[in-house]
Amino acid sequence: MTRTAKPSLTACHACGHTGITPLPGLEPLGLVSSDCRPWTGAGRLAWCPACGLLQKTVDQDFLTDCGNIYGSYTVYHQAKGEEQQVFSPAGAACARSEHLLRQVLSRCPLPECGRLLDVGCGNGVLLKSFGALMPGWRLNGLDLDERSREVVLALPGVEDFFACDLEDASGSFDVLSMLHCLEHVPGPAAFLGKALDRLKPGGLLLVQVPDFTANPFDLTIADHCTHFHPQGLEAVARRAGFDPLLLDQGLVAKELTLIARKPLLPAEAPSSATAAADPRPAARQALDWLGAVLAQARSLAKGPFGIFGTSIAGAWLFGQLGDQVRFFVDEDENRVGHDLFGKPVFRPADAPDKASVYLCLPRPIAEAIRVRLSGIGGCLVLPPTFPITQPLESL
Repeated sequence: MTRTAKPSLTACHACGHTGITPLPGLEPLGLVSSDCRPWTGAGRLAWCPACGLLQKTVDQDFLTDCGNIYGSYTVYHQAKGEEQQVFSPAGAACARSEHLLRQVLSRCPLPECGRLLDVGCGNGVLLKSFGALMPGWRLNGLDLDERSREVVLALPGVEDFFACDLEDASGSFDVLSMLHCLEHVPGPAAFLGKALDRLKPGGLLLVQVPDFTANPFDLTIADHCTHFHPQGLEAVARRAGFDPLLLDQGLVAKELTLIARKPLLPAEAPSSATAAADPRPAARQALDWLGAVLAQARSLAKGPFGIFGTSIAGAWLFGQLGDQVRFFVDEDENRVGHDLFGKPVFRPADAPDKASVYLCLPRPIAEAIRVRLSGIGGCLVLPPTFPITQPLESL
């Protein structure tokens, strides 16, 4: 990630165009930090008619919030630093970065040796998974500060850790990865331009960001300044000079995964991208759905009530309901048995009987979980359909 000067209040943080259009509706819904803590304040959404990106208004309030969030950031605090797991339809667990890399490598094989830089590396979960799958590679991490230096440097295959801006990382790389980083960065195309400079000709960029069209909870994250949809992410990559090779919405549920190539020669650089499609209709549907989720959960919380999931969505909903939430439920064994915000985290089978367990997740994921976990303790409750297709009172 990078440090930037304060942008103009009325300018798009991505392209600098003045006159961004406010998109109301997020203010009453509440916010959550990207490390899954309820967050006070009111985020403001806007749309840029020049580059087409949906974004938070990047003003001094936003930058102050980000400084406070990052100053006390605790990655995967729900599991004492262990990476979030993803689950197969049969319930088999796998670290999310390992699952992603296996999918990526099956579509885009890499040579046995090379040099990788993971930007926004956190405590090194991507580097750990990449090193296990590609042991011949030299691995490097970059983050905003020094807090994870020793943890990252202790990982097999890691040669260096950089606590600096991207342009100051030494050397060049065959692969540069950014997992859940670009959505935090004001000026995403300019930032990808710095990534282009760090890659060797023909080098690959791997980006993963939330897809707000599949995961409305992304809009509630206080420190996300860009909310991507597929065409918007591709447009940003092309504007930075990359040649997109793969853009997929399904490698990891709810996420957009981009693989792009640095052209071998400057003459091969892709032409300037046109503006992305207007995301406002999708954003309006997402905000309406979040409002319906909150209304449904408030109604259920009048009785014994728990939340399924301990990540962004669960933390956001807890922030709105507080002590009306009596417990959490999670399939991730690294998270079971701990307290989260003073509430116990149960295995699905141990959920209290006769309690409503609210599947606070995008509807397709919630439906798959309910099928897989039919017969557990408590009553698994699905969220509304998305987009909203019926009045809330009939849910």
